[in-house]
Amino acid sequence: MNTGIRILLSLSIMASMAVAAPIGITAPQAAVAATTQTKAMPATSTVYVNGQEMQSDLYTISICKKVNATDHYCDINDDLYVKLRDFAKTLQGTDKEFAVGYDSAKKKMNLLSGKAYKPVGGELKKTNSESLQNAKPSDAGLLLDGQAATATAYTIKGSTYYKLRDLCTIFKLPVSTRTYDNSIRIHTYGELSTTLVAGNTLERSSVDYNYSNWFSPSKRFLYISGGQLQVLEASETRSQLIIHSFSSDYKELGQKKVPMELPLFGGFHQSQDGNYYVIYGQNNREDSDRKVVYRVVKYDNSWKKIAQVDITDVYVSEPFHASNVTMDSYNDKLIIHSGRLRYLTDDGLRHQSNISFLIDTKTMTVLEQPMNHVSHSFATYVRFDGNRIVYVDHGDAWPRSIVLQVESNGGIEQTVDLITFPGKLGDNYTGANLGGLEVASLNDLIVGADSGTKGTKNVFLSVVPKNAQQSSDVKTIWLTNYTTKSSVRIKNQTHLVKLSDNKFVVMWEELTEAGEPTVVYAVIDGSGSIIQKPKKLPGVPSPGNMMPLVQNGNLTWYYSQTTDLVEWYTLRIQ
Repeated sequence: MNTGIRILLSLSIMASMAVAAPIGITAPQAAVAATTQTKAMPATSTVYVNGQEMQSDLYTISICKKVNATDHYCDINDDLYVKLRDFAKTLQGTDKEFAVGYDSAKKKMNLLSGKAYKPVGGELKKTNSESLQNAKPSDAGLLLDGQAATATAYTIKGSTYYKLRDLCTIFKLPVSTRTYDNSIRIHTYGELSTTLVAGNTLERSSVDYNYSNWFSPSKRFLYISGGQLQVLEASETRSQLIIHSFSSDYKELGQKKVPMELPLFGGFHQSQDGNYYVIYGQNNREDSDRKVVYRVVKYDNSWKKIAQVDITDVYVSEPFHASNVTMDSYNDKLIIHSGRLRYLTDDGLRHQSNISFLIDTKTMTVLEQPMNHVSHSFATYVRFDGNRIVYVDHGDAWPRSIVLQVESNGGIEQTVDLITFPGKLGDNYTGANLGGLEVASLNDLIVGADSGTKGTKNVFLSVVPKNAQQSSDVKTIWLTNYTTKSSVRIKNQTHLVKLSDNKFVVMWEELTEAGEPTVVYAVIDGSGSIIQKPKKLPGVPSPGNMMPLVQNGNLTWYYSQTTDLVEWYTLRIQ
């Protein structure tokens, strides 16, 4: 793609200065008649392959008109050019590795997909040159497994450079250009599909997983309705829900805007009954028993409002405070589990704890407020298991643990500490994060991250038999084993995704020493046995504070930080 930038530069000007030049500068009349030259300008973009920076000289090709002995006016094209063997060496050891041969009969380089690359020496020797170079179009064609392949090429400093995008097209590699940090991202993972969509209308950044000592409600949800992919974004500043519809190839088909009914958005749930449920809230700092603090609204699948239930007098001054919100439904019942800030007490404080509501979705009435107290509760997850309701909380005092509670027959029948924390009761820092809860055939599964005895966070999986009564009944499996000396750091982004009653995916994000994100995933069965060991996908971003969508046994999510591009990811699970 041509940027349309035209700029006056000297022969030795730095490329970074060229990129910073104003757009739309036109050459004076004298330059129009000047000699046209093709120049190679050192690229200012950084290329990452699987999260690792490509250590190669990269150039953009510019058509320049010489004004005098030192100055040129250049039309700058932003396509990057790279040496073939630098590209091959970068892909060595990946799912897209290829060998470089030569077809003497056709007099062309022959790229052999899936074959081991044999270095010849001199690859990936970055010179950091800052000067313009002469560039000459090259007819050095390519073959892919003996068949003609198309790639534009130029001769620069005696070497042949190929257009990077053309090489990526040959090997079916997705290329993501992130203008906000001037980087180009390439992934080579066989199980991962990436679709890049320009002209993004999504408003919320996907870098939104904010969980230090406590979690927060998700403002983004991904689901399917009417065969179309839907993204719900909650905008509290504009007091509306924005629902984006996408085609199967991620082209946006339209939007729907639904007014919020109270100032705060808590969460969204797509129920088995075909309807949507949204919980809203508003602050109640006056501690009024009459003020509506929660409103649960029932919509049909066209977002037409059907009914609502208002909730008052529940000892709440701030709903959704210092925790997330999860919901589940079963047999015309909706369970909601979250955190709240309570009324002012005699000690002059407002204490935080969990709060839950069980709602009859046919009559839209509150059936009960379960007695499953945890305080403080910094993350809350809930799932139906038939008539069982399973709650998991991240507590820092009462109790100071990650605790599972099971409600049956209208009362709490099981309370089991999964991981206990050292320190004083009520100290907000526990060194842990709670990431997800799902129900298997015989066990309840919980994931998160905890510092434990290692002094640095590791990802855990707790397997809790459904008849468990005490901590000794719980099997805790550590999916990572990092120490304080490790250069890798676990970020607080764990997800547990259910594919079936006996197949689950655990996802989390790690940061390399260089700060590059790495999504890691493992596949487990309902007993916690590892079906697929943890596999790292360096350079792939996390779903953020949004559950990945399950489609045909695969996981879909997206990454977006600006309004010009969305990166859609689909992870195929074996």
